[in-house]
Amino acid sequence: VLLNTGVFCALVFSSPSAASPSFFSPFKGPLSGAAGGGFTYARSRVRMVLKTTLCRFSGLRIWPGRGMLFIRTDNQQYLFLNKKCKSLYHNRLRPAKLAWTTTYRCDRSAGSWS
Repeated sequence: VLLNTGVFCALVFSSPSAASPSFFSPFKGPLSGAAGGGFTYARSRVRMVLKTTLCRFSGLRIWPGRGMLFIRTDNQQYLFLNKKCKSLYHNRLRPAKLAWTTTYRCDRSAGSWS
């Protein structure tokens, strides 16, 4: 249900329970069944989910609109965070020897990496 204010509200079925707090139903009215259950409106915000990918060299997150895509001749795709990661990959440096990459930190247990 879309109200005139532009706030999205979902229609939620509420069962008759004395343990349910009243702040879940901000709109009290003829539909908020106090005795026998009924329908109430519950406000909910619509969140936008951003899909992030991981850099193939550093292991850091790449947000939408960022990154550089490198496609090898065998059609294998490499997505790098920036030019620094791409150039280090092409210079055949190992990410496990660079202190700022996640593989270096995982190998040395610096932080809780899984």
